[in-house]
Amino acid sequence: MMAPMASQGLSRSVFERLADRTGGGARSRDGMITRPISCRRLIGRQRERAFLIERRRDLGKGNGGIVLIAGDAGIGKSRLVREFLDATGGARGRVAIGRCRQYTGRPYEPIVELLAAFAPESAYVPPAPSQNEQLAAHAEALLAASRKHALVGVVEDLHWGDLGTLLVLTSLAERIATSRILIVATYRSPELHPDHPLFVPLANLLRSPSVAQIELAPLTSDETSSFITATLENAEISPDARREVARVAEGNPFFLEELLRSTLAARGTRDRAVKLPTTIRGAIHERIERLEADDRAILTQAAVIGRRFDIGILAHSMGVDLSEALSALQRAHALQLIEETGDPVTFRFRHALTREAIYGDLLAAQAQPLHRRIASVLEARGADERTLDALAYHWWATGDREKTLIYGERAGDFARTVHEYAGAVAAYERALALLDPQRRDAARILVKIGATCFRAGLMDRAIDCFEIAWRFFRETGDDPAFLCRLVRDFAGALFNDGRAGEALELWREAIDVIIATGNRSVADIARATYATYLIDGGYVEETAAVLAAVDATSIEADPATALAYLSTNCMTAALTGDRERLRSSAARLCAVGERVAESVLSCTDIGQAGVFALYTGETDVARNCIALSVDNAVAYRASVAAIGDLMLARADVETSCGEYLAARAIFHRARAMLSEVKLSRFYLTHIALAIGIALDDGELLALEPDAAMLREAFATGKPPIFGPLAGFSGQIRAARGDITGARHLLRDAVTAAAAAPTSLGTFPLVVSAAQCCAQSEADAVRFLCARDAGKGRAPAAAAALVDAIFRRRFGFGDATAADAAAAGFADVGWPLYEALAREAGGRRDVAREIRGRIGYVGLAGAASADARSTSDETADPLAALLTSRELEIARLVARGSTNREAATALNVSVKLVEQRLSSIFVKLRVRSRSQLAAHVASLAALPEE
Repeated sequence: MMAPMASQGLSRSVFERLADRTGGGARSRDGMITRPISCRRLIGRQRERAFLIERRRDLGKGNGGIVLIAGDAGIGKSRLVREFLDATGGARGRVAIGRCRQYTGRPYEPIVELLAAFAPESAYVPPAPSQNEQLAAHAEALLAASRKHALVGVVEDLHWGDLGTLLVLTSLAERIATSRILIVATYRSPELHPDHPLFVPLANLLRSPSVAQIELAPLTSDETSSFITATLENAEISPDARREVARVAEGNPFFLEELLRSTLAARGTRDRAVKLPTTIRGAIHERIERLEADDRAILTQAAVIGRRFDIGILAHSMGVDLSEALSALQRAHALQLIEETGDPVTFRFRHALTREAIYGDLLAAQAQPLHRRIASVLEARGADERTLDALAYHWWATGDREKTLIYGERAGDFARTVHEYAGAVAAYERALALLDPQRRDAARILVKIGATCFRAGLMDRAIDCFEIAWRFFRETGDDPAFLCRLVRDFAGALFNDGRAGEALELWREAIDVIIATGNRSVADIARATYATYLIDGGYVEETAAVLAAVDATSIEADPATALAYLSTNCMTAALTGDRERLRSSAARLCAVGERVAESVLSCTDIGQAGVFALYTGETDVARNCIALSVDNAVAYRASVAAIGDLMLARADVETSCGEYLAARAIFHRARAMLSEVKLSRFYLTHIALAIGIALDDGELLALEPDAAMLREAFATGKPPIFGPLAGFSGQIRAARGDITGARHLLRDAVTAAAAAPTSLGTFPLVVSAAQCCAQSEADAVRFLCARDAGKGRAPAAAAALVDAIFRRRFGFGDATAADAAAAGFADVGWPLYEALAREAGGRRDVAREIRGRIGYVGLAGAASADARSTSDETADPLAALLTSRELEIARLVARGSTNREAATALNVSVKLVEQRLSSIFVKLRVRSRSQLAAHVASLAALPEE
């Protein structure tokens, strides 16, 4: 039951979708009330901010310079400058801002404003005999002011500046390297196109060795998610609305804030159609208005076609020559409103909101004829795979029901076959909009939308669609195979959303409906699939009864039935400790998977069996099953996210076997494939922490779950999900010196696991709990181990290891437990646990040799967590988290050393200091040097110098 691929966004009208998904809120009678919101934290610009701070520190050594910050409007240039200035804490008179103004301004205005702040007596520079002398005089005035103090001057909106200002900066660049002044200038890169009068002077300035440039890129998807969360603070919008805001804003912070503001405001209105925010429309129209009326008409027709448009269709539908359309597009391209695509006849709007702003100005009565004209041109050319979606969209926009249904469903079907899930859903939704929601066709389209969302990783939307469709089709009783597929997908979506209990209840209801159809073969595959949910819930006897009802001929004749049946057999054998049955069922399962024509069916069944084999310590079986499941998923084009989930399982096997470098490489490949499905996120975090702790990898340790994720994991009620997360998080907390927090978390996890039918697959939990718990809590940990000790070699070895740890810590337990645990883990091929057993038995030399052989570093290379848990206080909490080199760097930086000074003091490279400092920030969860200094001071007072 692995999770499918992440959403790529859905292409209905942007603001209609946002309005539909804002969720609850009181309705008002009088439209929207909007309030400004903003993100209070700097997201995603830490490297750029650190670079500016470092350049500011260089002023103390007489190393001045110019830094240009470029990017689109709203990309965060001014915010970055503000954060930089806040971090410098400069005294009054040593930091100043000069602004270029769009329509007004005197010559050299920003330079004059800087001088007025730095050296009021020099603010007036008298006219000089020549331009060069005038430029040099302004530059000299700034340099002279910097001889008294280190200065930081900011020039905002250089793209609106006069030529003289840019030439002053060019003159200043010739001498600034040995001064104590830093100039930071911002400009919109799209504005300074080749025809702009400042384009060539800017290029000349950039050639100076004293000038650096920061080009701000859009926020990444992870940064965008963090930005949305930070901006909303305690406000809430639906998951769909979050996705839509993220998709539409395309990483632009200004667009994100404005879209979130409009989305929140829409919750209280009766009219759910949210308009493009005026702030965004104004920013876009500022550029559009520079075009002539004829060019704007052509650009408007392009907007009606869509974000991506064909120049031939554009010219034909406008009734103009290609050359005339191309000339208009060339002028729009110069303003960076549109861009080329690599196809010489196809262009696209540079940003989705540019197209939306233009199209949104049209009345419906204006837009419909334009859509009809485009649809007629497309239809005359012939409908094929390239034009199906466009035909469906344009006929839908004209209100033509018949043609929308024809082209919409065809377009959705084709998009789904090529895994373009966003386009498929958009096409299906257009068709659905024209159907009677009470009719069969509407329910059928809903099933297609749900199945597509399932593969796209949009479990919440998939569940909504499947629920409506199921209510309709469970009453019809016809097409048993269709019913079975619907229930399978519906239950799978619930399961992947962390709602396994609801998935099982759905099957309990559906199995009787499917059996009542009288179709024996479909009933058997339904029983076999139902059984997988029963065994996952720990219902061993009920699972056996359901499997016994499956006809043997169905297992032989139908591969899908065989796969589900044998996979469930493997899981049942794992939970009952029947090793021979597990191995024989796994062998049969793999044999079926290797020969099935539609092997995509085998991916999750075989993968799930492999995971349960790993739980019991049948490592070779797990490796074979999971390798085959990955190979089948790739060969038979399973969803990207399903492949990612299976690759995580492969990384799990490699981690258990001590192959940490291989596991890390697999993990990073898998991570790039995964969606936001809850179970995928839980598994991803589990594997990240296992590898991160083993290799002391700061990037992976940064994925430590927060309280919200831990609550969600506990809410699943499944020990194999919350157990490892709690176990590894407990180790990290203990290493950080938070023994009390670690004990509370581990105690809660042990209690929750004890309430479940089985705790198989929770080795990190029971071992971490044994290393960290108080003596009064030992019996609860031993209960978990004893309950599962008979279910395989690994659970038996884990029970012995826990006994050995307790014997060493508290003096009770079997004296032979350490040797038994070490032998058991050596037998199953899990070297780290073998090392822990040797250590518990007093053989630290052997444990050290094993760790060295597998490359296990551990948290900061420190001693094992249980050695640190005998007291609620540690001698040096920093040493428990940082390597010795990181500790040296942290202390130097906390005292105020620059990266270069720290590198000199330690006789290492600046690059090494930068790399280690990034790791320190992650491990200590700080974002700045000042926060690091405060953290170091609070944990371990710095020695006096």
